[in-house]
Amino acid sequence: MQPSLAELALNTEFTKYTILIVSAPLWWPFLRELYKEFNDILAEEGGLLGRKPTEKELAQIRRRRAISEATLVRELREEQSGPRGGRSLARGAFGSSAPRRGGDAGARTRRGGFGPPR
Repeated sequence: MQPSLAELALNTEFTKYTILIVSAPLWWPFLRELYKEFNDILAEEGGLLGRKPTEKELAQIRRRRAISEATLVRELREEQSGPRGGRSLARGAFGSSAPRRGGDAGARTRRGGFGPPR
């Protein structure tokens, strides 16, 4: 005997809720931080679900924002330098004998090895 469509729907609904509950440790912290961020951004208007703040509360919110660090910060990475001062292999770091492109390409070439320069 095959199960009816109602029984199959009940089983899939149960499965959906089980997956949602079991995966909560993965998505709940993200959702909580998102709520905090939006609530903080909209604090001057009362937050996501709150009332409009009084003048005293508004002054306190502005003071707190003035001393707090920005949450969205762009940090530039310093150029990483390798064991040879950050020179790239493509630029002849290991003594390529091919002439370099640019101003006086034919006059300067590099020798490989540890011998004295020419």
